Amino acid sequence: MRINGDNGGFAPAGAGAHVRAADPVNAPAIESPLDAGSRKDDRAGTVSSDGGALGTAGQGMTIWLTGLSGAGKSTVASMLTDRLTRLGIAAEWLDGDELRRALGKGLGFSREDRFENIRRAVYLAGMLSRHGVISVVSLISPYAEMRDYARRSLPGFAEIYVDCPLDVCETRDVKGWYAKARRGEIPAFTGVSDPYEAPPSPELTLYTAGQTPEESVNTLLAWLTEYTSLQQNK
Repeated sequence: MRINGDNGGFAPAGAGAHVRAADPVNAPAIESPLDAGSRKDDRAGTVSSDGGALGTAGQGMTIWLTGLSGAGKSTVASMLTDRLTRLGIAAEWLDGDELRRALGKGLGFSREDRFENIRRAVYLAGMLSRHGVISVVSLISPYAEMRDYARRSLPGFAEIYVDCPLDVCETRDVKGWYAKARRGEIPAFTGVSDPYEAPPSPELTLYTAGQTPEESVNTLLAWLTEYTSLQQNK
């Protein structure tokens, strides 16, 4: 497995919080952090009710981007991984489509098959984290229980909701998946014939309908800078 960048380090800061990126119409650039006590303290590696930090010093981190197909997860994940690598930080992008092609042979899109795909992504992200690598995961992961499983399993887990209206996602669909789903040619398609359960309290929300990919990545990096400690190679 290729690891991006040099053997850079990541050490989470002593405090974390939940913020929302700008809604380009209704919100300022970054709102004040929400009360850390709103998170359950049984979720490994995330902000807990006692003010614990994201992750553990010396470990990596998992940045989990979730959202509808076409919301911009892969674009943001790819650009973020490149930016982190250029900062001298070891980072690896785990893309949902690539994981299915490489490791998901035989998996369909039933709830259990989707969950199995998540389990495999969590396993890889955990291995990378133990070696000090930041995993940037871009997966629709439509069900809350899937993301809760990832959160419980991974230290230093940050859920990033890539929020984009369904109609905008459909206009971006160059492969025509939404159109096929509307015609009934693709069963259990998230957002059309299968639900997407939006995260109620992610660490960060990106509103990609009103931001360029560069703006979304800058927002995410600003959050990482404020609520974690990125150690650059000298």
